[in-house]
Amino acid sequence: QVGQSMRSSQHVPFAGFKMQPNDLTSAVGLANLATLPEALAAQRAHAATYDGAFRGSAVRPLRRRSGSSCWLYSVRVKHGPTFIRRLGELGIEASQTHTRNDVQPIFAASRTYLPNMGILEQELVCLPGGPHLPAEDVQHIAATALAVVKEEGWT
Repeated sequence: QVGQSMRSSQHVPFAGFKMQPNDLTSAVGLANLATLPEALAAQRAHAATYDGAFRGSAVRPLRRRSGSSCWLYSVRVKHGPTFIRRLGELGIEASQTHTRNDVQPIFAASRTYLPNMGILEQELVCLPGGPHLPAEDVQHIAATALAVVKEEGWT
């Protein structure tokens, strides 16, 4: 499915554990700690750019807690899968990234009707916000997202 990330297509059939990283990934993580303050500052600056661009628009940012790393910038927009596809056609990668866990096989016995989760599932989109992005790219992504919702008539 277009726009569906690996994270949102996994199936969890049973309870498990979140395992610790191996030696290689631990070494990479430790080496990157030195640049963490700059990376967080860049990501939060990108989020502030998105906040300003989307204020009062049909692209509605999800509230985030103070201290968020803002690696991804989560928004709600009508017709999320179409929005993701349109951005992809314009060279911007976006995805749902996060998916509801109540549909996983492990929760089959306790599944219940959650209509608001169904709505969120159709509207949730994550835009890139990593420190590798130049500020101009974030501005371009925001402007393109706004143009897509306008072209689609979702404003």
